[in-house]
Amino acid sequence: MTAHGRRRSRPRTLSALAVVVGAGLALQTVRHLAGSDVAGTVLFAVAAVLLVAALLPRLGAAGAATLGAGIALAVEFAQLTPLPGLVVDRVPMTRLVLGSSFDVADTLALLAGGIVAWLLVRTLDGRSRRASAAPST
Repeated sequence: MTAHGRRRSRPRTLSALAVVVGAGLALQTVRHLAGSDVAGTVLFAVAAVLLVAALLPRLGAAGAATLGAGIALAVEFAQLTPLPGLVVDRVPMTRLVLGSSFDVADTLALLAGGIVAWLLVRTLDGRSRRASAAPST
């Protein structure tokens, strides 16, 4: 149950997360195209929110969106320190999660991703509620 008495489907949330991560990885193949960086940043925030929603199903959509977007923003602001660079130097694949440099525009894209994810989690919650309310035969 979520904070509003709705039942969230963890498999549905994890499926949505898998689609978002797949889309983000697919974006890596066209990262030279205009807008791909912003799209990837939005998807990163959506993935963070969906992960929170799956791990903490009692949180409502707003709680999951707030915490997930907050985590994504914390990762972005961490780029103002040398720590992400040190980690990326040792494990290059972590660049996909930790990024490479701080960009104010990324903070706006992360906030937009949090809003998109909030709407998505609300939709997932609504479908779960309708599915559990349907009479079984």
